[in-house]
Formats: sequence, structure tokens, C-alpha cells
Amino acid sequence: MTTSNRDNQAAYRRVAILRPGQYIADDGQPVSFSAADLARLAENYDPHYHCAPVNIDHEEHGPALGLVGDLVFDGEYLAADLTHVPAAVADALDAGRYPGRSAEIYQDLDGRGPYLRAVALLGARPPAVKGLPPLPPRVNDNETEPTTNQGRALSSRQAGPAPRRMPHVIHVFSEVRMRNHDDAAGGADPAPAHDDPAARLTRLAEDNRRLADENRRLKLAERRREAALFVASLREAGRLTPAMEQAGLEEALAASQDHPSELEFPDGRKAPLNEVLREIFSALPACCPLDAALDDEGEPDFELSVTEKSVAQQLGLSEREYAEIAREG
Repeated sequence: MTTSNRDNQAAYRRVAILRPGQYIADDGQPVSFSAADLARLAENYDPHYHCAPVNIDHEEHGPALGLVGDLVFDGEYLAADLTHVPAAVADALDAGRYPGRSAEIYQDLDGRGPYLRAVALLGARPPAVKGLPPLPPRVNDNETEPTTNQGRALSSRQAGPAPRRMPHVIHVFSEVRMRNHDDAAGGADPAPAHDDPAARLTRLAEDNRRLADENRRLKLAERRREAALFVASLREAGRLTPAMEQAGLEEALAASQDHPSELEFPDGRKAPLNEVLREIFSALPACCPLDAALDDEGEPDFELSVTEKSVAQQLGLSEREYAEIAREG
């Protein structure tokens, strides 16, 4: 007994592929479908004129991986009967490897109005239409009902007013992948959804966040530059010891510029923390000018013993500082 190829093929009846709502197409433009639009799609479908194929992730080459034998709108979902599905594809579907579905729509096919172009089975790529019911159980392809597509959609009285005429454009409904300026694709922004307020708000929020980060970076760099210049002036005036620099004076001065409150003194005067710190360090005596401990040859005019060096190290003083203190004493 010979087994026909059709006996090895599967079918899925009433697979939900679209529901009323507003979505973003792959070209970034918003598109909406009412109940009347979906009813018209079901009524227009004629597999003898154009039988919509099944593909994987919107591929447009290679063999069809199934056919849409019938199209139904039940008032909630536009549902397709998928037939002639190869067993290997059906096994992958049943294993959950292609959980999503996406409808490709001719918005006007040869003057017939909106028409189903194809149905894509989606794997890793998320669908634009969320909330569709799960895939129904598979059946043998020879168990499906004959394709008639008669009386499958709501009447215009049930579905609402007649839909508007749509332009001759193909929309592929799958989730648009948003990219930022660091995207590996070259940093180009995605095509703007001109009429979509949510997309505009998202782009504005991202732009504001980038500008705020750049502003913080520039302010931090400026604070560090100002602190470095002030510390250099203290060093040249002999008011700064190496121990002060090693303790993080420059970093502390830079951070003090962000102190949120002012310091209040007993006489009623108020001043920012950064300004107070600068006044304190500027008022220190010039105990160790930069060139005070150097002779004409640029060599130190002092020499400490091993004991004196040890004492200076314990006190946290440089050898020059210790020599200046010893000289004054």
C-alpha cells in the first residue's frame, strides 16, 4: 500500500493571525484594523485567485511551507486554515519553535481591496500582534473540510460601517526593532513613525536622556579642570604638601562643587562649601615654596640623616618639609 504525500502533511484549523487594533508595520508606519476591515479581508479571500502561502519569518524565497485554505473572521480574530504543512514544519510548530504568527496584507490587490498576502510563522522575532490564542492541535491534511470560504465573515451590518479604501502598499506585521545610535547596523535611526505619538515620545525621552548624560559628563570634566588648576596654584605658592595631594584634595574640591547646601557661619555669612575650602587653603602660610629648598644647581641644600628621614616619614612629611621645620626650629 502506497502512502500519498498528503498523508504525511499536517493542517491547523482556525489559526488566529490578526485581531482588531492599531499596530506598527515594518516600515515604521502605524496601521489599524477594525472589525469591519477584518470582515472584509475574510470576505475577499479567494484561494483560487491567490492562495496565500505560509513562510518562516517573512522569507520570500524557497518553497511554501503550507497554504491558507480558508479565512474566517469570528468577530474577535481573523483566523486561517493552514493546509499542506510538511511534517517537519508541523513537528517544529508542535515543539513550540515558532510560537508567533504574522499576517502579510495587500492593502489593495488588483482592485479587490485588502487581501491576505501570506502568513509568516515567527520564531525568535516577536510579533506585532500580541494576545493571540495558542496554536490549535494539528490534524491530518486529508481531514480538513473542503475550501469554500462562503459565509465565513461577519456581515457588514454585524461588523460595522464599510472600511475606508487603503493605498496600494504591502504591510508586513511584525515587531519593529528599535535601534539606538550605537547600533551595529551603522548608528542610523529607524524610520520614524510620523503619526504615532508613543513612538515620538519614546524618541524624545531617549534624546533627553542622552543630552542629560552628555551634560553631566561635560560638567564633571570642567569641575575637575578647575580643581586641578587651583591645586597647581597652591603647589606653586608652597601652601600644599605632598600628603595633602595624596589624600585626594583635587577630587574633594571637584566633588564639593556639587554640595547642595551652603555653610552658615556664626556672623550670619553663608557660602558654598567649595568656596569655603578654597578660602581655607588659600590662607595657609607659604611654608614650602616650590624652589625654596633648591640651590642654583637644582639640588636640595639639605641632607637628612637616616634617623631624620625615618622621623619625617612617621610624621607624614617630605624630607624638604622636615628640613624647613628643622631649620626654623
